[in-house]
Amino acid sequence: MAVQNPSIPVAAPSRTRFAVLALLFGAIGALLIDYVVSEQVGISMMALIASITMAMTSLVAIWVFRRLQLPLEAAQAVTEDQAYRLQVLEQEVAVNRAALRARQGESLTPQRALEETTQLREDLQQAQEVAELQRRSSEAMLAASDDRLVLVGLDGQIIAATRNAAALLDLMPAETVGRPFGTVFALFDVTQDEPLQHPLNARVLAALDEQAPPVPAFEALLERRARFSIKVRVECLPIRDRRSRAARLLVALHLTDGGAAVGGPEALEGGSTGDPLTGAAGAQRFERRIEELLQEARRSGNFHGVMLIAPDDFEAVYDRLGYAAGEERLWQVASLIRSHLPPGAEFYRPSAKHFAALIPEQPDSACRALAQQMCADVAARPFYRDNLTVSSSLSIGVVSIGLANTSCQDIIDRATHALKRARELGGGRVHVESLVQSMEEQAREQSLGEWLENKLLTNKLRLAAQPIVPAAANAGAPPWLELLLRIEDDDGVWLPPDHYIDVLEKLGLTPLVDRWVVDQALKPSPRATQIKNSGGRLSINIFGSSLLRDSFLQEMRELLVRSAVPTTQLCFEIEESFIVQHQQHAAAFVSMVGEFGCQIAIDRYRGGVGLTALRHVPATYIKLHESLVTRQNFDVIDRAHLDWLTSAAKLVDAKVVACAVRDDEMLERLRAAKVDFVQGFAIASPSPYSI
Repeated sequence: MAVQNPSIPVAAPSRTRFAVLALLFGAIGALLIDYVVSEQVGISMMALIASITMAMTSLVAIWVFRRLQLPLEAAQAVTEDQAYRLQVLEQEVAVNRAALRARQGESLTPQRALEETTQLREDLQQAQEVAELQRRSSEAMLAASDDRLVLVGLDGQIIAATRNAAALLDLMPAETVGRPFGTVFALFDVTQDEPLQHPLNARVLAALDEQAPPVPAFEALLERRARFSIKVRVECLPIRDRRSRAARLLVALHLTDGGAAVGGPEALEGGSTGDPLTGAAGAQRFERRIEELLQEARRSGNFHGVMLIAPDDFEAVYDRLGYAAGEERLWQVASLIRSHLPPGAEFYRPSAKHFAALIPEQPDSACRALAQQMCADVAARPFYRDNLTVSSSLSIGVVSIGLANTSCQDIIDRATHALKRARELGGGRVHVESLVQSMEEQAREQSLGEWLENKLLTNKLRLAAQPIVPAAANAGAPPWLELLLRIEDDDGVWLPPDHYIDVLEKLGLTPLVDRWVVDQALKPSPRATQIKNSGGRLSINIFGSSLLRDSFLQEMRELLVRSAVPTTQLCFEIEESFIVQHQQHAAAFVSMVGEFGCQIAIDRYRGGVGLTALRHVPATYIKLHESLVTRQNFDVIDRAHLDWLTSAAKLVDAKVVACAVRDDEMLERLRAAKVDFVQGFAIASPSPYSI
């Protein structure tokens, strides 16, 4: 918008005023001169001199006042320019203000406001969905991590903690978030005579100070709620932004001395004998401790209680609610059990599905009462997740260690039988197994054992085979068959061995079954020749209980030496739970078959204790657990966990096999998750394997 320069009057003398003033000064000057010369000249000459003087005086006055007028005119020009610029600026501001009011008026119309509100809501909902997916994915990653890590903010508050870090304090990760690090993870100087008088949390938080030197790793005493503390090694790892300023602090806690507790039982034991999720010691320590108590009972005559505990809803929670819920429920049950144990009692997790407790110097009656309290407490606390409720219960088998026991295996067998009996009675019960079993139970178990042995002797075991194929559509590959054990009953029906596995293991028949399966699969036959010529592969499942027998490895070696199928085309499958609980036995078998070029698959893989199995067994394949494959079709956490396991497997050059594929929709999702192989009824049903 153009603005014209207005004429603005300025307070300065005009030309007329200058002329009048000049004449006035000229007249005054003329009178003064006339007065001076009036005595020497005449009247005519005096008038001439007066006129000349007046004219000169006027000219001088005009020149003087003209010189004074120039700065005033310059000041007037500057003032006019400033006024002009100010007026232009005011008019531009007015124009901009009017335009702004116009735009605001347009945006606040009802229709425009409704459109913008709808768009904002859609954007907000999408952002919330992305944030929720990221949160759940992070939960799945944290749930699967077997490291003890704590993420701390600049304010000293805990931002996140892994499951195993929180488990050190019998907490869930969510219970640590938003609380001061020093309040939750209380660290003290283990080198002092009175450590609790020397806190070290300030040393941890000092790592966030940019001016302070780096904090080296140090040992400390971590105070726990369970009436004792444990030694840990603390590492402080600042996370810096682009300007190298500390933005977060990652605190890593490592157990020292095998996680030995100070002032309490050695409940936390790392490595192959410990469970990072619940903090319970594993099968090896459990068996060693039973041997110690058995020797003590023979010396003193005292009785010691043994409890074998199983959550009845264990598989239901995993299958219905998914991996994360299953791990959370397992942790809750372990915490409830430990809260009921008296001082001096010891807590274990001898297998993936069982907990155990040893209670020194307690008779059957006291152990029964304690077990009943555990069952009542768990039953009163159902599990809630995603608006679903899973009823909870425990089955507990109780036995005593005393003079009448013959061996550690005898005690474990009786505890297993007592637990099984508690489940047969409907679950949520306690069954005390006396040293002498009832004649009826002995007869029933003996009858079933004889029936199974007869099937073995009369060659009534059968082999079925189910194909495993590449997940990628139209991907050509040699045939790959998994051999499945079947038992032919008296009516000629092929039965899966699920209902007989416990009896087979208790009677020690699993090595015999595994030897039969391997022998039949590897001996010369048309099918063996077909597998050999096609470059295909055979997968054979091995019972974990077979690998616990020292003679089994030598027997398997002899079968592999005379195999009609190239051993490089064989793949042996071992369950993840066995590898985690018995790493030494698993490693020995893997090493032996590795000499023949055989491949290894980790079966029923959940990643339940992080990457423990993958870390210790150089597996060629991991076969995902059926519940994880099934639930990833509709559960975002299980889907994220499956993606994570797939990525982790690729980092160690392992292929991923998804079992129990039931339909095409599940198959497409698994392809999108980039699994390598698939198996299930949607691919092909099991069929007889001709020998």
